[in-house]
Amino acid sequence: MALAANANTISRPGEKQGGSTNETELFLQKFAGEVLTTFETESVFKDLTATRTIANGKSAQFPVTGIAQSKYLTPGNSVIEVAGYLNSFAHTDKTIAIEDLLTSSAMIYNLDEAMNHYDVRSIYSTEIGRALAKAYDTAVAQTIVLAARSASNFNASPELNWAAGTNSVAVTGTISSVTGSALVEGVLAGLLKLDERDVPSEGRIIAVRPAQYWKLEEALTKGDFKVPYTGETGVFESGKVDIIGGAKVVKSNNISTANLSSDADTRPARQADYRLTQALVFHPNATGVVKLLDVAVESEYQIERQATLIVGKYAVGHGVLRPECAYEVKATSVS
Repeated sequence: MALAANANTISRPGEKQGGSTNETELFLQKFAGEVLTTFETESVFKDLTATRTIANGKSAQFPVTGIAQSKYLTPGNSVIEVAGYLNSFAHTDKTIAIEDLLTSSAMIYNLDEAMNHYDVRSIYSTEIGRALAKAYDTAVAQTIVLAARSASNFNASPELNWAAGTNSVAVTGTISSVTGSALVEGVLAGLLKLDERDVPSEGRIIAVRPAQYWKLEEALTKGDFKVPYTGETGVFESGKVDIIGGAKVVKSNNISTANLSSDADTRPARQADYRLTQALVFHPNATGVVKLLDVAVESEYQIERQATLIVGKYAVGHGVLRPECAYEVKATSVS
């Protein structure tokens, strides 16, 4: 390979080929990639909700349709002319508005970075990705709880008509003393309720915090239920709780545990008391997410500060779609 004609030409590993004027462009892309990778890895709920992406605007509408009925055809009758054969579907929609821009940022001082013996940008990118993922998951989990506490969308039949707060079961115990066996019974009650409301079996999820997860594991392997390890059926994977009643079990620290009824850092629509929540049994159709700005990263070198400002951000909205698709397992009392 021939040497460059200009002896002063140097290699710039951060400069993208093709005449880029930004000598750190590739470094920023790497940082952004690390943030996105961490977000994807850390977010448990990102694929467990109905999602729409919009190019502009401040909200999106999600259509919600009632269920169909069937009727035996009397010989000679017309399904068009005779009343009772054609379905009259109930329709409504849910509008989900974009919330404020969520950000997680850091500023890296040039001298500090030069003196460090390790790569601080990699650490910062990981933490920014985790912060964004935690906020996203927390909002989705809170919305699932609120879906379980919501009234029905339709009132055309008893199966589709219920009051707010009836999509839950209170299992015996305080928030710290509920046993694994009680949790299993509560989860099974939730799965039964989803069956009774014709919620699709495929895609159902059971979400719990780590403490409740290991209580379930103990109850299913050592407690009252004593389900043996059966790798063929997928009940357990590597000795851990994987599936209960056909529903996938996920654990997350992002299921709220506090009374956020008046918390200033919680969006008003999600301000509620989450202390009693022990488990969530739901289908992804229970809630919706509308995305305006997906996860992205921006960087700017500030001469007057001799530092680089890095901002991770996204703009989304969360809302309840189908309350019949969510069920909450609760403790009897706080203490």
